[in-house]
Amino acid sequence: NYTAQPSIEPGAHISSRYKIIAPLGHGSMGVVYRAVQRDLGREVAIKVISHQHAETPGANGRFLHEMQIMSRLSHPHIAMVLDAGTSTQDNPFYVMELLYGDTLAERIANRGQMKAQEAARIVTQILHGVCEAHRLGIVHRDLKPSNIILSTYATQDDFVKIVDFGLARPFLPQSGCEFVALKDVPTGTIAYMAPEQLRCLPP
Repeated sequence: NYTAQPSIEPGAHISSRYKIIAPLGHGSMGVVYRAVQRDLGREVAIKVISHQHAETPGANGRFLHEMQIMSRLSHPHIAMVLDAGTSTQDNPFYVMELLYGDTLAERIANRGQMKAQEAARIVTQILHGVCEAHRLGIVHRDLKPSNIILSTYATQDDFVKIVDFGLARPFLPQSGCEFVALKDVPTGTIAYMAPEQLRCLPP
């Protein structure tokens, strides 16, 4: 249940091209920072493997797997990957579009229960993004309100962006339950697991 913590100070450089502005959030293995791409002058989001995890066996491989998964996904309702590389500390990172807005979890906490029409509009967008991932044989495995960002796109408010494919895996129908559990360790967030994930959890 370890959570990565920000370790890169504002003003530091991930590489010669990206300057860190401030941390945006963190998860179990990586930290997301707001940064500026120096040659273009645009702000971006950069996810970097935490220094605590960088030396853990297999951690870089899992992070690179997430990078590869994200780079395959190109859909309006999935956060777009713009670039990838290795930091000056030899840790992998990838660059995403910078999204402005609340997570669905924050929206619910701040405003309470949604009206049916509002909820339907958001869920429909989520399903469009999930369907594209499934079309490519990718299962998110940790789809929950905190991984849904409600941003503003053109004149449309509450434009859904799905983030954090850190637990995603290719779905192989012949693998049975193996796509939801790795070495008998449940993956994902119990409260938001699909029934088929719960059925495959070890006793």
